[in-house]
Parts: sequence; structure tokens; C-alpha cells
Amino acid sequence: GGSVEVSGHDSLAFKGSVDTRAPAGQTGTLLLDPTNITIGTTNTTDTMLATGTDPKTYSDGVASNSFLKVDELQGALNTTNVIVNTTSAAGDPGGMGTLTVSSAVAWNSANSLTLKSDSTLTIGATIGNAGTGGLDLFSNGAVALNAAVTLAGGSFKVANYAGTGAALSFAAAAGATISTAGGSVDIKTSGNLSTRAITTAGGSSSGDGVAGGTVSLVSTGGTVGTAGAIDATGGAAGGTNKNGGAGGAVTITANGLATVGAGITTRGGAPTGTGTSGAGGAVAIGGNGVTVAAAAAVDAGNAAIGVAAGAGALQI
Repeated sequence: GGSVEVSGHDSLAFKGSVDTRAPAGQTGTLLLDPTNITIGTTNTTDTMLATGTDPKTYSDGVASNSFLKVDELQGALNTTNVIVNTTSAAGDPGGMGTLTVSSAVAWNSANSLTLKSDSTLTIGATIGNAGTGGLDLFSNGAVALNAAVTLAGGSFKVANYAGTGAALSFAAAAGATISTAGGSVDIKTSGNLSTRAITTAGGSSSGDGVAGGTVSLVSTGGTVGTAGAIDATGGAAGGTNKNGGAGGAVTITANGLATVGAGITTRGGAPTGTGTSGAGGAVAIGGNGVTVAAAAAVDAGNAAIGVAAGAGALQI
């Protein structure tokens, strides 16, 4: 499959279909490249798609706000990987290059969704894929996860998007859980990082259990705090004489204080008959001071648990 790009220096209106599937190869990618954009069901900022005209007036250096309807995005994800990439030109005022998801996005395919923002990136509604495709969030500013992410084996990644933006921070609001059903979770920031519950546990199967996905939470310039449990257990085996799935490794690394506010479980899954239990996933926690809440039990089964306080105090 090839690459398709639809760009707009100011505004971008996308309404159509793109198919980059390759019968004997890898699916390609659709890139939508506006300045600011909201992904939702109702466009409250621009009537361009409804009327075919743009009622706004432009001033020098002021970028427009584009709108992408959820059903258009979901339709595209059935037939191609999608990247939505906001940009902020050198002459744009501060705050340009924002990306907001205001309505739920759901699809069912092996295709992945990538959201890139030159400024703030706000997930204000649930994002879920019942297929194996993943979700990537890249930003040069704050990433606010205000709703749940649910994947069926795909990976979830958050990282800095190379550019001139401010330090990346990540904050998950209450209820903004992350579940990947065996897929990995990799969040790396240059600012503060806080999460709610993260579940990468592998599912049970009719054969060997599914391995739990790895979890990596890293702040190169700030604190890391987990306000919800992390569950990376391996799945239980099914059938006769099958092995349990391995637990996923969990790594928490902070430049500042690392705070573990809830439990971490990376135990391997149960076997059947003469099968073997899954190996536990190692747990490593480090920072300039590490605090583990009294009720935050860490269970890695037969795997190593390492806690390093760095230059600060260690409280367990």
C-alpha cells in the first residue's frame, strides 16, 4: 500500500474514502495535515463541510480550525492506517497546532491511528479498536487523556514529536484507563507524567496463555506518578497440557520523584495439566526519590523486583 497526503496550510476539509490495502503486502497510510483540528461528530466552529463555503475571515498569522467527522475517520481506518498531524508554521502565534478528540472513535481492523500535535493534544472521548491496530500520540506540548483507551492487542504509545514545542507532559484524568489486551504501553515524556489504571494483561486461550504486554513509564525531566493499578499478568492456558502466558515487564523511571500509588502485578498465567506456569515479568522502579503507597502491593511472581531511589529518599 502507498502513502496518501491531504494537506491544508490553514484549514482542511476531508470527506471521502482512501484505500491503501495491498492484497499481498502491507497496508499504506493516509496523512491528514491541517493546522488545528477537532475530531468529533458535530462541528461547532466551522460550517465549511455543511455549506461548502468557509464563513471565517483570516488575519495574518492566525490559523484556522479544521474539523474531521468521526465517521470519516472511522471509515478510513477500515482501509488504511491514518495519521492526523497538526502543524504550526514559524509565523503562527502561540497555541497553534492543537489537536482535540471530542467524540468517541471506534474501529475494528489491524490498522493504526496516529495523532500528532505541535501544541496541546486532548483526548476528550474514548478511543477503541476491536482489531489489532494500535494508537500513537505524539506532541510538543501537554497530552491530556480525559477518556479511556481500549485496544484488543494493539500497542499504545505516547512520546515527544520532534519540533520546537514545549516539553511534553502527560496526565490521565479519573476514568482515563488504558487497556491493551496484551499490547504494550510505552509513555515517554520530558515533563511530568501521571497515569490511572493500566491493563496489558494477556487473555486466556484454547492453547497457551497470551503474554501480558510490557509497560514503560519514563520521564526524562519530571516526575512519574501512578494513581491506578498496573496489571500486566499473563493469560491462563486452555486445552490440555498447555503453558500459561508470561507476565509483561513493568518499568517506571523518573528524573524526579517516582510515586507508585497502586499495585503492580506481572505474575505469569496458570498452566493446564503438565504445562508450565508463565514466567513473571520483572518490575523496575527508579527516580530521584521513590515513594510506594502502603497498599500498593507489587507481585511479580518469580521475577525480579528492583526499586532504586537514586539521589533521593526511598519510602516503601
